[in-house]
Amino acid sequence: MASASQEINEKKFDKPFEHVILIAPTPETIMKNKSFKTLSSAQSYFNRMQDTHVCFLIRNREDNTYEVIDQDLYDHYVHEFDLDMDVIEFFC
Repeated sequence: MASASQEINEKKFDKPFEHVILIAPTPETIMKNKSFKTLSSAQSYFNRMQDTHVCFLIRNREDNTYEVIDQDLYDHYVHEFDLDMDVIEFFC
């Protein structure tokens, strides 16, 4: 014989995934660390990624490039690699 709470749970969850919407990541929503030759190209990619990711727009002085990077790579550049860079913009 089922208890009262068990009956409520069975009624409540008879279709457990009825209201779940699964969204697969698309290439537009997956952030990759990227380097760019121009600031405008880097800024464009940064603007697309900033709504869904923690990201940094930096100028890599050593390679004379612009990069859009995630928190992990930023930490690596700062603490382990000591990269000569300027942070232009960041979003979290």
